[in-house]
Amino acid sequence: MSTNTKNLLRVGLAVVFLIGAALACAPVTCQGAVSVVINSPLDGSTVVAGQEVLVDSTATAAAGVGRAELSVNGAVVRRDIPPSGNPTTFRVSQPWTPTTEGSAVISVVAFDVNGNSSDAASITLQVVASGAVVPTDGPGTAVPGGPTETSPPPVTTEAGCTLGSAYVADVTIPDGTIMSPGAGFVKTWRVKNSGTCDWDAGFQLIFVGGAQMSGPASVLLPAVAAGGQTDVSVNLTAPTAYGTHKGTWRIRADDGTVFGTNLIVLIEVPAPATDTPQPTDVPTDTPLPTVTPFGGGSGRIAYVSFRDGNAEIYVMGENDAAPARLTNNPEIDDWPDWSPDGSKIAFSRYSGGKPDVFVMNADGSSQINLTNNPAWDSRPSWSSDGSRIAFDSNRVGGVIQIWVMNADSSGATQLTNTGLNSGPSWSPGGNRIAFESNRDGQREIYVMNADGTGQTRLTFTDNNYGPKWSPDGSWIVFSSSDGIWKMKGDGTNLMQLTTNAGPLIFDVHPCWSPDSTRIVFNSKRDGNDDLWLVKPDGTGLQKLTTNSAADLNPDWR
Repeated sequence: MSTNTKNLLRVGLAVVFLIGAALACAPVTCQGAVSVVINSPLDGSTVVAGQEVLVDSTATAAAGVGRAELSVNGAVVRRDIPPSGNPTTFRVSQPWTPTTEGSAVISVVAFDVNGNSSDAASITLQVVASGAVVPTDGPGTAVPGGPTETSPPPVTTEAGCTLGSAYVADVTIPDGTIMSPGAGFVKTWRVKNSGTCDWDAGFQLIFVGGAQMSGPASVLLPAVAAGGQTDVSVNLTAPTAYGTHKGTWRIRADDGTVFGTNLIVLIEVPAPATDTPQPTDVPTDTPLPTVTPFGGGSGRIAYVSFRDGNAEIYVMGENDAAPARLTNNPEIDDWPDWSPDGSKIAFSRYSGGKPDVFVMNADGSSQINLTNNPAWDSRPSWSSDGSRIAFDSNRVGGVIQIWVMNADSSGATQLTNTGLNSGPSWSPGGNRIAFESNRDGQREIYVMNADGTGQTRLTFTDNNYGPKWSPDGSWIVFSSSDGIWKMKGDGTNLMQLTTNAGPLIFDVHPCWSPDSTRIVFNSKRDGNDDLWLVKPDGTGLQKLTTNSAADLNPDWR
């Protein structure tokens, strides 16, 4: 064979090799080199029509990521390219605003710089109408009281250490907090690094399911050594749809591993008032229905209502026919508590997403900020002589504890320091305070002396909260995971008074009438947050308010 022939053969073989290599990398056969995963929302999550959803994905491509395409029900709605260059890994959050109710299939496809595409990563979201009740059963559902599920086992890394996280406390926005539609707030959890690996600065808090509440797809965390704790915050906005809204967040390591306990944010957006059609002509010879007084003597009930479009403090007399509105604040007024002589009402007022303790005259005049503190100060309770007020605060250490101050705001003193403690209720004798605490791993009712000594656990079943003393100091009524209960002041003689009407339909925030013949509480057992009455023996269940807006958190004197 001649030299020229050999050279031609070598050139021909090289051309064949190059063509084969090119064909091997054609778009049809190189898809394995490109991949994409959807980080959030979770498959099956519920979203609200008209509210933006962020679809967070991670694309990878050996040749460099060229773009990521977001499709809804098969139609491309958005294309995004890396902000600079063509990295081999591209994390992208793509906004989409649903407009139609029903199921929506969300898909993301990644492309590399050569046009090779990945297989589609897909999830299905349920879109509900704005103003509808958003279901909370689904991925990551939890009940009020903080994360109640057992933390998943730690994840062992290639380095031999373990990744783990454990919920410690809600620093702000306890579960069940009432929020006005569209109100901005900051949710902060205290979390422990329960593994043996240190958390590097690249670790993130990520949204994994439920209601995202206009929050980011992820938030960078500070470095935390194994066994250490940190506060984790995320900026959120309350949905405009009424109902109970729950979002679930978790921690992700810098290598993409998601681990640890679910971190839950659970808020209530009460239904707005609706106009009730009035009759155009009432015959003068037709007697109007008589008002049936509710039991409990001649007392008055202070409560929170959204009937004028925002959470305000109202007072009713013998019925809800003509309640008096006491506050008019653009944010939220909550947790009214009568002074012993009935001349004043202490309450919580929110500003910038956090509350302070205020006091006002019984007619709503002279509203004064008592705490005026950058910390969380809420849920006041007067002492029996009116000289002091117990309240919740996270002003020291960032975890909510029971504090007490003089009625003029001086002399603030911390009474508890173990776990999260809240919801104080001062006994009629003035010598004891009942409260709720998670110090033993679940919310239970405790009692202590007025100076903070002698802290004693009274209940031993999961999720008991909101204690209130009877006027004679012999009984405590409280909410539980299955209804309203009462017990003696020493924890004996437990008796169930009501049974919750269904999952996530709770009877909550009970309070005694002045003569101890009735207990008022709020419930959604008829589909709307209203005030209800029950006798101390569990009989005589009666609906008290019938307004179409939410009525909540009563206090009776």
